[in-house]
Amino acid sequence: MHADSHFDNSIAGRFSYAIALTALTLLAEVIGGIWTNSLALLSDAAHVFLDLFALILSLGAIRLAAVPASDTRTFGWHRTEVFASFINGVTVFLMAAGIFYEAVLRFMHPEEVKSLPM
Repeated sequence: MHADSHFDNSIAGRFSYAIALTALTLLAEVIGGIWTNSLALLSDAAHVFLDLFALILSLGAIRLAAVPASDTRTFGWHRTEVFASFINGVTVFLMAAGIFYEAVLRFMHPEEVKSLPM
């Protein structure tokens, strides 16, 4: 059991680094997308947000799955991993719908993009 605990802590540490780096990338893309009025940068920022969201969901699911089984939860909390995947899938679909909506609006009413700073 000690090896599993060490393995989970190692994974959690790596997830924490990945979350921090992804959050910095997200911040840079959001600032750049708003500054240049670029839907391309903002949609990529949405993609990075989905990656960040998936990392956070995965970390939470890994921590919950590490909780031992009990009399009421004989399978433990391992189902949270599947539920986290479902939430991530729904979020991807909603984000894609939002980007599509914004793209249609920009197609109908084009906005100037500051291409040089971008």
